[in-house]
Amino acid sequence: MSNQTLLGKVALVTGGTKGIGKSIANQLSEQGATVIVTARNAPATAIPQEFIASDITNPDSVKVLAEKILGKYGKVDILINNAGGLTGPGGGYQTPTDEQWMNEFNFNVLSSVRIDRAFIPSMVEQRSGVVIHITTVSAYKPFYSFNLTYATVKSALNTYSKSLANELGPSGVRVNLVSPGIISTEMTEAFIESRAKENNMSLDQATQDFINAAGGIPCGRMATTDEVANVVSFLVSDAASYVTGSNYYVDGGIFPIVH
Repeated sequence: MSNQTLLGKVALVTGGTKGIGKSIANQLSEQGATVIVTARNAPATAIPQEFIASDITNPDSVKVLAEKILGKYGKVDILINNAGGLTGPGGGYQTPTDEQWMNEFNFNVLSSVRIDRAFIPSMVEQRSGVVIHITTVSAYKPFYSFNLTYATVKSALNTYSKSLANELGPSGVRVNLVSPGIISTEMTEAFIESRAKENNMSLDQATQDFINAAGGIPCGRMATTDEVANVVSFLVSDAASYVTGSNYYVDGGIFPIVH
């Protein structure tokens, strides 16, 4: 079976210069797709995909991004809304300010809404396309002392994504969620290093403390970014042609509920 299963497809990956987004972009490229990567800043080292700088928290920036991509390629077949992340402070409900709440919502929800509004119409016109929203297992298992704002707004993204799947199904456009758990990324490693220094722990102790705070991982380790990308690669492929409105957990078993 050829690995070039996405030949002729055009894919956009937001936040695709590092971490999960980078792994997704690389896998889609390997499968033959023409991949455009966007982020606020250019990657530190060269990447094999086309890069366009864009701040997707800014509506005007998204408009320019869409004009460049649709003007050049005429379509986007695969849309990966990966950009996002924790911006609010730790602590309980008294800690985040209104501004911090709004920044979290803008970065993790409205940014995806803007991208969808810009690119989904071309998918509807051609009656095919795939949209993936990268969310988090924290939306179902929040930790108020660590990620209250992030978990809350990602729950909103999940509801939006499900509604979008229902709306677009008759148009041939599939929409799905991918919920990573604890993933080994530069951001995760930096957070663990910070906790180790603050609490006078070894890195191994700080890592285990971080895992324990999530209630433990049945698989016994953090995931790699490639393991998340593997699931995304399946969902954008023809093998998942009847999958829409679903949420795939890539969490090593953290999420404890059958639903």
